[in-house]
Amino acid sequence: MRAVVLALLPACVAAAVTLAVVDPQSPEKYSEFFDSLRGVLNDPSPQNADVAAVRGHQLTVMSAEDPGLKLARHGEFLFDNLILFCPGVEEFGGAVDANSILEFVDSGRNLLLTASNELGDPIREVASESGVIFSMESDFVAASNFEQYPTILGPNQLQPVLFEGIGMQFDPENRLVFKLLSGSASAYSGPPEISITADTAGRSGRSTILMAALQARNNARIVFSGSNMIFSNDFLSRSVSPSAGSSPSSVSGNDKLGHQVSMWCFGERGKLRWSEISYGNTGETRLGDKRSEFTVSDPIEFWIRIEQWDGVGRDWVPYVTDDVQLEIRMLDPWVRANMTSDSTGLYKVQTQLPDQFGVFQLRIDYQRRGYSWIRVSEQVSVRPLRHNQHQRFLLANFPYYASSYAVMAGTLVFSAMLLYFKPDPAKSAL
Repeated sequence: MRAVVLALLPACVAAAVTLAVVDPQSPEKYSEFFDSLRGVLNDPSPQNADVAAVRGHQLTVMSAEDPGLKLARHGEFLFDNLILFCPGVEEFGGAVDANSILEFVDSGRNLLLTASNELGDPIREVASESGVIFSMESDFVAASNFEQYPTILGPNQLQPVLFEGIGMQFDPENRLVFKLLSGSASAYSGPPEISITADTAGRSGRSTILMAALQARNNARIVFSGSNMIFSNDFLSRSVSPSAGSSPSSVSGNDKLGHQVSMWCFGERGKLRWSEISYGNTGETRLGDKRSEFTVSDPIEFWIRIEQWDGVGRDWVPYVTDDVQLEIRMLDPWVRANMTSDSTGLYKVQTQLPDQFGVFQLRIDYQRRGYSWIRVSEQVSVRPLRHNQHQRFLLANFPYYASSYAVMAGTLVFSAMLLYFKPDPAKSAL
């Protein structure tokens, strides 16, 4: 079938540079998936137009044993994304090893990692350092228990996918990794001759994790798949039966699954940015203003614009939601206020500073699964009232005011009596 390039990327948008490392025995095993990354599809039918959006990756495919394999040159990384379709490799060629892959992720870049029943030590070490522990036994299933993450897996329900590989478990201390695809109620990952016990129950049923994702604190993204075959040409076109013994119902959802998770993993979806921060006294703030000093209990307003990257339209579009909060912190939050947005993604909030002087932070810490994290922190000084800013008469002090005037009045009366009252001498003699 003739391959078709759907569109050309705008010249102003730089294409992502991606390296795919594959097994030397099967370099063409994932050619259809790689074509989708380049923006070339073998099926240009209209029903696939949403999946066939031009992505335009500058893709380099190299063997895992290539002596010229390297991720960086002169301290600078050469790629934005890394794909590891070589689960059985015991030693990479060139200057690549587990430590260099982890450094690649620590720099804020993205990784798509796959496993199989023949899992080498480098891949297992990278996964373990990221909080994912792969099991030892493989299985072949049709899985459809997808988690509800529209930003990662798309808004529409995916067809069941074919999976041949191993399950995984999470390090309980790592709260950044989460599952995308799990096994059915009858699934089990482990040696078939061992019965299910309390120790192995975590590898059975929906606890059997087949695909997972990690959003790091530096906004690097990793997708873990227990199967490398899930992205292979063979599984992309094979039919799936809804149950054993029934006729094939539809083509597997592997193609769309690979498209969706790779778009998220490589930053083409769920990528947020902020701009146009402004804050000041309520009613006096203009776009771009940043007042550094306030007085205790001042009414203030805070503005920020948040946008998300549209990988299909290749442009930044407004991000509109109702769960963005502003925190006013000094060690701990003193004030939390919900922000409202308009259709352009401009978020605003009006609130009041605490009745406490000191150095505060105006902070937004927005963390949602599937979206890049937004951390904004602006430092302001809050001073006490000056001597001429205090209220002269306080309602709570009126009893004290009354007592003061009573003392003054009593003093006047006593003084008048002492000065002008003359006692009668006759009565004094008595």
